[in-house]
Amino acid sequence: MLQRVSLVCLALVLAGALLWLALKERGPRADGAAAESSGASSLSFEQPDELEHVAEDAPARASERHERDQSLSVLSGRVLDANSRAPLAEFGVVASAGGAVLDETASDARGRFTFATGDADELVLRVLAPYGWFVIDAPRTVHRNARGGFDDVQFLARPAGVAPLRLRLVDERTGENVPHYFLRIGLAEGARSPAWSNSEGVVVSEHSFHEGPVLLFGYDIVHPDLATTDSEPHWYREHQHTPREGDSEVVELSIPVGPTYLLELDAPAAAPRERLLARVGWQGFTLPDLDVARGAGAAVVRPGAQPWVRFPPSAYPRAIPGVLTLFSSDGRWRGEAPVSTRIGIHPGTIAVRLERCATILGRAVDPTGAALPATEVELYALDNDGGLVRVAAQRAGGNGLFEFPLLAGGRYWVRGTTTNARPAERELRLAAGEDLEFELVLHPRPADAAIRGRVVVARELGAQQVGLVLRSGAAQIESQLELASAGDAEFAFEALAAGAYELTASVYSSDNDVELIQLRSVRAPTSDVLLHFNSQEARLAIQLRARDALSGDDIFAKVHVSPQCSVFDFSVELSASSAQPHYQFLPIDDADATWRVECRGYAPAWGPLSELNFVHGLAVLDVELTPGWGVLLEVFGPDATPLPQVEVLADGKRVATTDALGRARVALGAKPARLELRRSGWRTELASAAALTSSLDYGGALRVWMTQD
Repeated sequence: MLQRVSLVCLALVLAGALLWLALKERGPRADGAAAESSGASSLSFEQPDELEHVAEDAPARASERHERDQSLSVLSGRVLDANSRAPLAEFGVVASAGGAVLDETASDARGRFTFATGDADELVLRVLAPYGWFVIDAPRTVHRNARGGFDDVQFLARPAGVAPLRLRLVDERTGENVPHYFLRIGLAEGARSPAWSNSEGVVVSEHSFHEGPVLLFGYDIVHPDLATTDSEPHWYREHQHTPREGDSEVVELSIPVGPTYLLELDAPAAAPRERLLARVGWQGFTLPDLDVARGAGAAVVRPGAQPWVRFPPSAYPRAIPGVLTLFSSDGRWRGEAPVSTRIGIHPGTIAVRLERCATILGRAVDPTGAALPATEVELYALDNDGGLVRVAAQRAGGNGLFEFPLLAGGRYWVRGTTTNARPAERELRLAAGEDLEFELVLHPRPADAAIRGRVVVARELGAQQVGLVLRSGAAQIESQLELASAGDAEFAFEALAAGAYELTASVYSSDNDVELIQLRSVRAPTSDVLLHFNSQEARLAIQLRARDALSGDDIFAKVHVSPQCSVFDFSVELSASSAQPHYQFLPIDDADATWRVECRGYAPAWGPLSELNFVHGLAVLDVELTPGWGVLLEVFGPDATPLPQVEVLADGKRVATTDALGRARVALGAKPARLELRRSGWRTELASAAALTSSLDYGGALRVWMTQD
């Protein structure tokens, strides 16, 4: 049996060998036959050994290529402890490309993380640390290397510190320490706490902060005694707070510092050394109004053995001579000294002597002694050239009281105006340091007149309301009218004193997003005032060409259009070289309306509006202006009646006389030092006398009032 099985196996082996030899012999012949059948060479050749090796290595090389392509699309990294280099787990890592999140993962127990990068060439990696940890050098931007892949990334983290913020503030221009500077410190999502730098310029925050960005806001003018605050900081910074082992080092921070002056106060025993305010100007402190003094630009004097004051960094230009004025918050003490408005800490000490000021305490009343609330009160004084100028103005309170503090000794004039009362004037002589109290009596005018009328607004203007303002002197009454569907509304101002008033009407046009204004001189009583706002196409325009009368050269000038007896007018600056018309709105029905053209350094020109030739709504105004100085005067008596035969004197010499309409034109080759009005039995009102003084600087047009002695 065993022999039989062996023979069968041997037979099978021999049959397999014969089959293999047959196949081997047929192989070359088949290849040759195929070559002959295709028309190729019939030569046979053996395959080289190296090609056999390439064929054998092909699967391995394809696998390597696949692994390399995979590596180019993957970014790997680790998160380690910065001190021990131990791996840190559960640190979130976010990869972004082109501002969009590409992938996010977390470090494993070995601190490793991996991203599939796709085709991105640049990635931004952010690390989200668990609470109490801080990651160094994150976020980080990574790029592909020379091989087209990404290098491994390593992030170091350490426990985050918690400590107060410590800063040394220094002047960014001089490098000097900035003492006693006020900051607000906080986080983006939290409240802000206050902090002051000490005498060495070092700030230590009131609270401890975790490691990370801290917001700094520099103010420097908050003073708890005066409750003065500034809503907008002078500067803002985002500072990286990095405490180490529960503490933080002092970091130097450069900040912008405004003019800062050390003060040497020379003051009597009664003068306050605390609660002092300060301002810096270029002509001294000329407005004796404590509310103005406490406004924007005022600074607080820091008391102590060496008092000092600092101003906001953007309030003043550099290295310009000025005047530093100190004044007490009660308005009783004041002192001045010349300074330079140099930005930064002043190297020297400024000596200032405080002196007791005079104060005017007044009350506006009627002849019965009843208070006249909301009376407009103006204070006038003499300037260095002897001209009358207005130095302050305020509105009396509900009990008629008003106050002008911080005054030097000398002559002053007080003028009060209110609705339904004649203006009242009072001359006062103050001694140095004197407090003067008095009553300003205003005599009433009969309040039995009224001004009534109607406003009509073209529908295409799209207006819904009309604003009205009625003025008499400094007093005014305001009213708001709702337009009916037809675009009109009636108005009435009752219980007025008879006399002249200025009526201003304003309409907001929604079709072209502009505000249209009409001015009208009216007299009470009247009941037929009509204010008509036409469509855009109905408005008039002036094209101005102004030339030098001597050279003929074009100049830039302003054209004004005014109704008679109006202290308000329309004006626009027109380019002399422009070929396009400049639209000047002329909604004035006053037949005596005038135009005038002004340019600094030239005497003005004027004329009646009715004489202009408007063609299709456009008038061309071609004027010549003579170099020099000039003013156009309109002089009125009580109730705005024109006052003729008034002599106009320049430096004591008569240069013009008003005509029947109270008008006079003065044109001189040079500006005079003094301008006066003279008519027997009449005197110039205080406000008009001050306006005459102001006109010496600007020229132009001026309306003034005179009253009988």
